[in-house]
Amino acid sequence: MASNSTKSFLADAGYGEQELDANSALMELDKGLRSGKLGEQCEAVVRFPRLFQKYPFPILINSAFLKLADVFRVGNNFLRLCVLKVTQQSEKHLEKILNVDEFVKRIFSVIHSNDPVARAITLRMLGSLASIIPERKNAHHSIRQSLDSHDNVEVEAAVFAAANFSAQSKDFAVGICNKISEMIQGLATPVDLKLKLIPILQHMHHDAILASSARQLLQQLVTSYPSTKMVIVSLHTFTLLAASSLVDTPKQIQLLLQYLKNDPRKAVKRLAIQDLKLLASKTPHTWSRENIQALCECALQTPYDSLKLGMLSVLSTLSGTIAIKHYFSIAPDLLALEQDAVFGLESLLVLCSQDDSPGAQATLKIALNCMVKLAKGRPHLSQSVVETLLTQLHSAQDAARILMCHCLAAIAMQLPVLGDGMLGDLMELYKVIGRSATDKQQELLVSLATVIFVASQKALSAEVKAVIKQQLESVSNGWTVYRIARQASRMGNHDMARELYQSLLTQVASEHFYFWLNSLKEFSHAEQCLTGLQEENYSSALSCIAESLKYYHKGIASLTAASTPLNPLSFQCEFVKLRIDLLQAFSQLICTCNSLKTSPPPAIATTIAMTLGNDLQSLQEYGSSGAAHADSEYERRMTAVYGHVLEEVESLSRKYTPVSYMATCLCNAIIALLKVPLSFQRYFFQKLQSTSIKLALSPSPRNPAEPIAVQNNQQLALKVEGVVQHGSKPGLFRKIQTVCLNVSSTLQSKSGQDYKIPLDNMTNEMEQRVEPHNDYFSTQFLLNFAILGTHNITVESSVKDANGITDRADASVRMAVTLEGAPRLGWILVKALLRFAFMVANNLVAIPSYICYVILLQPLRVLDSKRFWCIEGIMYKWLLGMVASWGWHAGYTVMEWGEDVKAIWKDEAVVLVNHQSTGDVCTLMMCLQDKGLVVAQMMWLMDHIFKYTNFGIVSLIHGDFFIRQGKSHRDQQLLLLKKHLENNYRSRDRKWIVLFPEGGFLRKRRETSQAFAKKNNLPFLTHVTLPRVGATQIILNALVARQENGSPAGGDAKELESKAKGLQWIIDATIAYPQGELLDIQTWILGYRKPTVTHVHYRIFPIKDVPLETDDLTNWLYQRFIEKEDLLAHFYETGAFPPPKGREEAVSREMTLSSVWIFLIQCFAFLSGYMWYSIMQYFYHCLF
Repeated sequence: MASNSTKSFLADAGYGEQELDANSALMELDKGLRSGKLGEQCEAVVRFPRLFQKYPFPILINSAFLKLADVFRVGNNFLRLCVLKVTQQSEKHLEKILNVDEFVKRIFSVIHSNDPVARAITLRMLGSLASIIPERKNAHHSIRQSLDSHDNVEVEAAVFAAANFSAQSKDFAVGICNKISEMIQGLATPVDLKLKLIPILQHMHHDAILASSARQLLQQLVTSYPSTKMVIVSLHTFTLLAASSLVDTPKQIQLLLQYLKNDPRKAVKRLAIQDLKLLASKTPHTWSRENIQALCECALQTPYDSLKLGMLSVLSTLSGTIAIKHYFSIAPDLLALEQDAVFGLESLLVLCSQDDSPGAQATLKIALNCMVKLAKGRPHLSQSVVETLLTQLHSAQDAARILMCHCLAAIAMQLPVLGDGMLGDLMELYKVIGRSATDKQQELLVSLATVIFVASQKALSAEVKAVIKQQLESVSNGWTVYRIARQASRMGNHDMARELYQSLLTQVASEHFYFWLNSLKEFSHAEQCLTGLQEENYSSALSCIAESLKYYHKGIASLTAASTPLNPLSFQCEFVKLRIDLLQAFSQLICTCNSLKTSPPPAIATTIAMTLGNDLQSLQEYGSSGAAHADSEYERRMTAVYGHVLEEVESLSRKYTPVSYMATCLCNAIIALLKVPLSFQRYFFQKLQSTSIKLALSPSPRNPAEPIAVQNNQQLALKVEGVVQHGSKPGLFRKIQTVCLNVSSTLQSKSGQDYKIPLDNMTNEMEQRVEPHNDYFSTQFLLNFAILGTHNITVESSVKDANGITDRADASVRMAVTLEGAPRLGWILVKALLRFAFMVANNLVAIPSYICYVILLQPLRVLDSKRFWCIEGIMYKWLLGMVASWGWHAGYTVMEWGEDVKAIWKDEAVVLVNHQSTGDVCTLMMCLQDKGLVVAQMMWLMDHIFKYTNFGIVSLIHGDFFIRQGKSHRDQQLLLLKKHLENNYRSRDRKWIVLFPEGGFLRKRRETSQAFAKKNNLPFLTHVTLPRVGATQIILNALVARQENGSPAGGDAKELESKAKGLQWIIDATIAYPQGELLDIQTWILGYRKPTVTHVHYRIFPIKDVPLETDDLTNWLYQRFIEKEDLLAHFYETGAFPPPKGREEAVSREMTLSSVWIFLIQCFAFLSGYMWYSIMQYFYHCLF
C-alpha cells in the first residue's frame, strides 16, 4: 500500500487554475454565494461537493454547510434545489457538522413558507438529514402534517422524508406506522400514492411487534390488490422487511417460491427471482433443502431462458454458502456431478473461443474462472482441464487465447507439477503465432511468455530463450519486449530479463526511462549473481553476495536518477534497500558462523550452544506460525526452503550439538534461501493502489512560522484530524483498518536559566490508534511541557490493514509551541486597578485643563479665529494622543496595510470606517497620530450617546457632530448635519471627516442588514453591514467643490501638489481584529488582555470617481462594503489582507508612537492640571 503525502495538503478550490488552501477555497466559493447573479450563486453551490471531497475536515464542512443553509433560507427555490442536491451528494460528511442545531434551524425556517414547492424542498432536505437529526420532534410533526397536504409535490416530499426518518428513528416509525396504514387502506388515497407509501413499511423493523403489524398489512395488500404493480411493490417491500427483521425470512422465501411457481405474470416472476437472490446473499442459512429443490424444479420447468438464467444466478449465489453444504450433506453422486461440470466448461470453452463478440468473451472469462476454481478445489481434475486448454489454444481466436493463457498461468501457479507437461505445447505454439504484428498478437506474445515462465520451474533452457528472442526480434515492438522482461523479473527468470532490458536501453528517448531500464537491468544482474551459489562453499557464497551487492548499488543509483517529482519511485527505492540490507545481513551472518566454527571459546561454548538452540527454536516457532498460503511462485519456493530448514532445526533441538554443526546448518540455510530467485512483484512496476494520509492539527497557527503560546500552568490539548485518500480503486488489494498516530515533542530552545534538564522533561512520546469512519478519523492528545521555551511537535502516522500488516505512512505534520509563564490573576487585577486610577486622574487633569485653555483663549477667537482653532486642534490632538497611549502601553498596537494616507493629510477627505466595537474609535485615535496635523483638523461623526461621556464636552467644543439613530430622527438629523457642516467645517479649517456609514455596531445591525439584503436581492454580508447613504450624501453635496459643468473637482493620487478647493478624497479604512476577537473601550483602559495587533487597511479614491446622484452613490457605497467583506474574509482566514491588484505580496507598516512625545504631553497635562488647580484654589481663597 503506497502511502504518500508529497501532494499538497490543500489543492485548488475546484477551479483548476492554482492550488489554494481550504480556507481560500471556501472563501472563493463564498464570493459566488454572495454574488447578486443567480448563475454565479448556483455555480458556487454545485462546487461544494468537490470541496468536501478535497478537504473533508469538520471545521470547514461545518462552515460550508452553514453558508449553504443561509443560501437555502434566503434564496429562491432553484437555489434551494441546488443545496438539496449538494446535501444528498455529501451524505457521508453530514455527521461532521458541528453546529447541527443552528444548521437545522436555518433550514427549518423555510417549512413555514406559503410556497408548497419551498416546503417540499425543505421536507426533502430534512429527509436527507435524517441520519443526523433522527429524533427531531419538530421535523416529525412537519412530515406528518405534510402527508395531509393537498399539494402532490409536498406529499411526495413528505413520503420521501418519512421513509428516511423511519429508517433512522424507532419513535418516528412507531408513530407513523398507523398513519401510513390508514392512508394505504383508505379509499380516497390514489393508487400512485399508495405505491409510494408501501415502501415505507420496509423500515418497520425496529421491534418484533412493529414488524409483525407491517407484515400483516403487506399480506393483506398482496391478497386484496392483485394488480401487477401493487403485487411487485408489496412483495419487494415484504422481502426487504424480512431481510431486515430476520424473523420471517423462511416464510418469505416460501412465499416468493410460490409466486415464482404459480403466478403466470413474467414481471412478478422476475421480481421473485430478484428478491430470492437478495435473500440468498443476505440470509443463506435460512434456505432449507426443500427451498433449493423447489427452485431447481422451477428452473427446469420454466420455458423462458431469461427466467431460467435468473434462477441459476440465485443458485450461483447460494453455491458458496452453507445452504449448498447443507443440501449436499446427504452423500450425492459427486463423481457424476464433477464430470458434468467439466463437460459443461469444456463445451463453453469450445463455443466461446471461436467467437470474438464481447458477450462471448465475457462468458469465456466466467468459464475460465470456474476452471481455475475447479482445479484448485478438485486437483485430480486439473490435468484434464489443462489438456483441454492446450488443445483449444491452437484453434481459438487471439482474444480467447490471451484469456486461456491467463487461466493456464493461474493453474500452474497453484499446481506447479503441471508446468512441465504444458511447456512443450506452449513452445510449439509460440513458434507459430508471431506471423503478424497486430495488437492482439503482441498481447498474446506476452501472455504466452508469462505461461512459459511460470511453467519453467527452474532457469530457462537455452532453447527456450532462443525461441523467445527470435520471436521478439521478428515481430515485437519495444513495449512488448519490456512487458515480457517485466514478466520475467516477476517470475524470477533474471538472466532472461537482464538481456531484454539491455536490448531496450538504446530504444528509449527519455533520460528517465533510460535510467529506469538500466536500474532494472542492474537488479536482474544482481539476482543472477546469486544463482552461482553452492552448498558447503561459503567463501564462494560471500563472493557472490558481494558481487550482487555491487550491482544492486549501481542499480539504486540509476533508480534515483530515474525519479521525477511527479513519480519519485520512493517505494521502489525502499524495496531495493530492504533487499540490500538482507544480503548484507546474510553476508555478516556467514562470516560470524565461520568465526564460530573455527574457534569457539571453550569457556562459553556450552552457553553459545544453548543460546543458538534457543534462537533456532524461535526460528521454528516463527516458521510454524508463518506457514500461510503462497500467493506467488517466489513465496511457494521460499516456503519449501523454510520447511527444509525447519526439519534441520527439529533435529538440532533434541540435543546440544557442537557449535560448528549449528553454524554449518545456518550457512546452508542462508545459501538455500538465496538460491531462490527474488520475484519482483507487480506493484514494483505498477501503482495498483494509491493511499495517502492527510493530517491537520488543532489548534494551529495562522502563520506556520509562528509558534502557539501555552502557559506553564496549562496542558496543550492537541486535536489530530486526518483523511484517508484513495486512488481510483480504493480497497483493491488492501483496506485500512486502523491508523496509528505517534506524537512526539522535543525542546528546541529554552528560556530562563541555563541548567541541565532531564531528558524526560525535554520530550513527549504518545501513541494512539484510531479507526477511520468514512475515510475520516480524529483523536486528541494531552501534552504536558515542563520547561519554558520553544518545543517542536511532530505527528507521524502509520496504517494497519485488515490482515494486521502495518505500514509506515509518509504523512507527518509539525508545529511549534512556546511555553510561557502564566500571568498571575492578582497581578492582572492590581494592574487593571492602577491603569483605571491613572485613566481617571488623566481625565481629571487633562479635560478640565483643555476647557480652561479654551476659555482663556476666547479673546483670540474673536481677534484671529484661524489661529484659535489651530491651537485648539493641537490640544485636541494631545488629548486623543493620551487616549492612544493607554492602549499603546498595554501592548495594543496597529499594523497598517494598503495605500499610504499620510501623503494626503493636507487635503480634504472623508474617511469611511467599518464599525465593530467601541475599540474602533480608540484604534483610529492611535493610527492617525502620525499623520501630521490631521487629528487636529478632524471632525468626527459619532453616535449621540458619546455626548454624555467624559469626552463629550471636548467633542462639542471641537465641533464634532453627534447623530441620533432611528427612522423618526433621520430626516431631522440630516438637516442638522448639513447646517453643522456649513457653520463649522470651513470656519474651523477642518480637513478630514470620520464617518461610520453602517450606523451602528456590527453585532447590532447584522441581522437587519441581512434581512434588507434578502428583500432587495443584495449580497449577503457577514463581516460588515450594508451602509446607510444619507450622511455620506449630505457631506459630499456640502463639501465637494463644483466646476462650471457641474462635475466635481478632484485630484489624482499622482498629482498631490495640484490641490483643488473642496473635498478631494474618500479614504476607505477597514479595521480587522486578529481571529475576530474585538477590542472594546474597557479592554483599552484596563489592559487585562494580552498584547495584540489591530490591523487597518486603507484605500484611497479620488472624489472625481465618486458619483453624487443618490442611486449611483448608493451602488458605489454598497460595492465598497462588498469589497470590505472580501478583505475581512481574507484576513480572518489567512491572518493578512490580500495584496492589491498587480502585486504578489501585501506590504504592511507598523504604526509607532513616540514614548518621549507621550511623556511630554502627559507631563504638560498634569502640570496644567496642577496649575489650574492652584489658580482655582487661589481665587477661592480670595473670594471666600
